[in-house]
Amino acid sequence: MFKFNKTECLLGVLVWLGLFLAYLLYSAGFSGPFLFDDFPNLEPIGYWGSIDSLEKLYSFVFGGFAGPTGRPVALLSFLIDANFWPADPYPFKRTNVLLHLLTTCGAILFYLQLLKSLGANALVKERNLLACIFVAGVWVVHPYWVSTVLYVVQRMAILSALFSIFSVVFFLYARSSVCDQHRFNAKALIWLILAGTFFLLGVYSKENAVILPVCILVLEFILSERRPIESQVWHWIIRLGCALPSIALLGYIFYKGLDTWNLTSSRRSFSVGERVIAEGRILWLYIYDIVIPKAYTGGLYTQVSVSGGALSRALGVLGWGVFFALAALGFRFRKSSPLLFLGVTLFLVAHLIESTVIPLELYFEHRNYFPSIFLFLVLLHFFQSQLRISQLLVRGLYFVSICLLSFLLWMRANTWSDYGSLVNAWADRAPSSIRAQLEVSKLALQRGDTGKAYEYYLKAKSIGSEDLRTELWGIFVGCSIKGRVSDGYIDYVVRNLSGAAESGSLIRYLSVLVDGQRSFDCQGLSPLRVNDMLDAYKRSNKTGKTVDFQLEMLQGINAVNAGLPETAVAYFRESVWGLRSVNSGMLAVSHLASAAYRETALELLDDVDSSYRSGSLKGNDIDYSYEIDRMRKKLKHD
Repeated sequence: MFKFNKTECLLGVLVWLGLFLAYLLYSAGFSGPFLFDDFPNLEPIGYWGSIDSLEKLYSFVFGGFAGPTGRPVALLSFLIDANFWPADPYPFKRTNVLLHLLTTCGAILFYLQLLKSLGANALVKERNLLACIFVAGVWVVHPYWVSTVLYVVQRMAILSALFSIFSVVFFLYARSSVCDQHRFNAKALIWLILAGTFFLLGVYSKENAVILPVCILVLEFILSERRPIESQVWHWIIRLGCALPSIALLGYIFYKGLDTWNLTSSRRSFSVGERVIAEGRILWLYIYDIVIPKAYTGGLYTQVSVSGGALSRALGVLGWGVFFALAALGFRFRKSSPLLFLGVTLFLVAHLIESTVIPLELYFEHRNYFPSIFLFLVLLHFFQSQLRISQLLVRGLYFVSICLLSFLLWMRANTWSDYGSLVNAWADRAPSSIRAQLEVSKLALQRGDTGKAYEYYLKAKSIGSEDLRTELWGIFVGCSIKGRVSDGYIDYVVRNLSGAAESGSLIRYLSVLVDGQRSFDCQGLSPLRVNDMLDAYKRSNKTGKTVDFQLEMLQGINAVNAGLPETAVAYFRESVWGLRSVNSGMLAVSHLASAAYRETALELLDDVDSSYRSGSLKGNDIDYSYEIDRMRKKLKHD
């Protein structure tokens, strides 16, 4: 490790001042609301009133659905800020920022220890330290991370990066200990145990951390050329702990790519192969947005399409080709410029999960949060290697860069403090995004600005005239502005829904339509016509059984709204026992009860209770008997 002198202590103070500055800049966005995926991930906090027992704690932490692991570490972290719901978003955003600052500390340690492991010039260690602080300072105040840090649910990505970068640091500490003592030792073992523990914490925060063994294998390859290790114990640890998992993971990615290359997910409009090719172009868009920082971006609504044109495919292939060429060039000069090779290669490796064969959406800013720590090694190479540049010039460049980035960060964080400003900025920066235009239209309609609602509805319609989200939203716009919707328009929507693909967005729009038609005094929009739309979507051969059961739940709620309790119960039974969900059963009972159909609600509740006790209906890993009994007493006595 470095032996600190007066200059180094001053640089340490500079680090703390930089972190404090970043906190103040981000605090401009603390007053912003929860958004989108925040709700389904955080609402379970309030399923049982509050998390005030070990049983409820266990149910919430291990009841997650976001990813194969359920991400229990990330869910547990949310309880730092609240154990009830609804909750104030302020403390959640504040904690995200603090975790972002802690990740920055991990990045500084990583840069410092990597330079030491590479045998950086000890005579200029203060220059190396300044370079590491500068690069981490640029990273921490870069405005590109606002959509990660101030979007509460992306704490999953932050924690994954936090644990991953510290895992890499502990690995480097272990390697340094083995090198210094020329044998595997207890200190190295402790560091490796910590590295493995943090790796697991990262995976159970968000699964993309599973790529870490490949990253460490790349680091070990470069470091072994600089400081080879003779210990056979170390070599076996690398083989078993990194090489085998890396081979398994890369083999899985390769196999999945071959097996599903032409497969189009029911939730996407593109095949896996089209996605992989497009990502070669999208990765360069990421780099462009990082290298050219901006106060405003398309944020969560950045629209990137998979074009079937030859030019688009050629650009995607070219994008991958340039990356691999740069990695090959870096490999050629790895001994003289190891940071360049590591920066490019590790950036690509860290994208292997979210930017290849997994059929996710094409573009999201938060996917670069962890990979960018490696990408910034390119910047570190420049400042660490240019030893003839004067200290004054380096400090001046550092000061100007941080000031510019800080100003852009403040502007973007301030936008995130108000949802109206935020969605308007997204819509302006992403004019080809249907979601962005519709979101502005929705917000305008909620605020009574029918003119703006109609304007942005037309913008969305011009982008995707046959997009079903736009068609469904057109019903709300027509009801709000004209007070009616024609049978012809609803028939048009019904026809399109009958052949529509499975989509969570369409389910949400239809759910809003079921709830909203009661509050609209809208001629032509009746429960019967709403049911026609639900039934049409259910008939589509492009939806699965789970979607059909969800639609039957909406049909049941719609029947309750229409005053048809018997019809509602029939739909509810199909949905609840189809989904085998006690939660859905409780939801159905609550809708019947709130419409004053108490006897019918009690009958359904008794059946739900009986099926739950027999195991036909499932819930989270808690005992629902108490909640069922409480609801039964309320129905009988209220």
